[in-house]
Amino acid sequence: MTRWALVPLRPWIYLTAEAVYTPADIDDITEALVRLRQRCERPDAPFVAGPHCQHCEALGVCSAAEKEVADAMALVPTDARTQTRSLGPHTLSRLLSCMRLLRMLEDEVRRQAHAVWDKGGEIPGWRRVRTRAPRRWRDEGEARAKLEQWLQAAGRQDVQVVREVLISPHEVEQAVGKDISPLIETLTDTIPIWRIIGE
Repeated sequence: MTRWALVPLRPWIYLTAEAVYTPADIDDITEALVRLRQRCERPDAPFVAGPHCQHCEALGVCSAAEKEVADAMALVPTDARTQTRSLGPHTLSRLLSCMRLLRMLEDEVRRQAHAVWDKGGEIPGWRRVRTRAPRRWRDEGEARAKLEQWLQAAGRQDVQVVREVLISPHEVEQAVGKDISPLIETLTDTIPIWRIIGE
């Protein structure tokens, strides 16, 4: 074999792109990657923020990420944060580039905050509250059988809990009323949704 071809498919636009590599090309790429890795592992290697940050476990405490955000925010005039004022195209470009990093930072900060609360810790000035989450049937077959049995015993043949799929627990309660809630509680799981709020 004298060459390899990488062909990423794009079926949604019915196009393909082909890149052909010889064994010498592969050797050159390998050597370049090794050199880059060695440079990254040096103690004095600079931190550089970018899309690759989503894979970094140190994102929440990274000085480069903090600096990137601070530099971008410094581009926004103080009065533009409190008044309606148009930002220039170059400022908008820089801020839009920074938005992905901001979202990644937010996700990482939230993950670490929840980890603290999960262990029983506290974060000064912040707490989390549990919000009501949609319930789902643990076993739709069992739920369907018991709901239909309950409805038949209650004389509620006017209520259909099965369409193409079993309707949601909330929809059953809306159709029947709270009398069926105790049965629903035995048939559903609730996935908690946490929301972080300032105190």
